[in-house]
Amino acid sequence: MEKKYILTHYKKEILHEEMDFDVRDKLLGDCEENEKDWDEHGRIQKFDDTFWWGESTEIDIDLVMKSLQELKDVGCNYVEIMHHEDHHGYAFVGAEIRLATKEEIEEEEKRVEEKNAVSKQKQISDLEAKLNELKK
Repeated sequence: MEKKYILTHYKKEILHEEMDFDVRDKLLGDCEENEKDWDEHGRIQKFDDTFWWGESTEIDIDLVMKSLQELKDVGCNYVEIMHHEDHHGYAFVGAEIRLATKEEIEEEEKRVEEKNAVSKQKQISDLEAKLNELKK
């Protein structure tokens, strides 16, 4: 059986941060110079408990679709979407994922061989240095 490799080529990252202000700004207006005005407004949230999956931040669907299209336009066919709770946002990381060609497999195997050879040589050098130190 021929060994197959899956190639993952990360192509682009799109960051959306401070999304916690997005809904508020769109619905109440941008009050950056007078933030205390926002405190006068309340929020009602209606949801079924089954919708909660962990920490997250709302993100506009049109922004999600635009981001996905942007990744698709540069050749991505998969996306990783990671929530960044400290910055109340998301990182969209687009990748092209497919079976590797024979040439790409050979190139990767050569790269791994070279990396292993360098690692072995470093181990040999370290051991020789320790041996010389013990001989003294």
